[in-house]
Amino acid sequence: MGLKSTGITNLFVSSYGNYYWKAKINGSVRQGALETKSMSVAKSRLFRRLQSGKARYQGEHHGKVVTLGDWLREWIRRELKRPNLKPGTKYDYEKKVKSL
Repeated sequence: MGLKSTGITNLFVSSYGNYYWKAKINGSVRQGALETKSMSVAKSRLFRRLQSGKARYQGEHHGKVVTLGDWLREWIRRELKRPNLKPGTKYDYEKKVKSL
């Protein structure tokens, strides 16, 4: 099933006549059905479905930007829990993370 543009941003129609929304959210292309074959109904549902799609897919990352510092703190926390690492390696990891 291929989707064809309708000329309206984020609104597409299938070869069967069903309408879909399609948008890029958090760097990934997401889409969903508008569950209608009527263009006027599809246009009225488009905004609400885009909003709910954004809320749903941005929830994957909890809407929070992860910084390098956040990532490093989590990584070092997990590494220090590893029982097979030697104390010198753990010390070296901590030293390198602090230098960043």
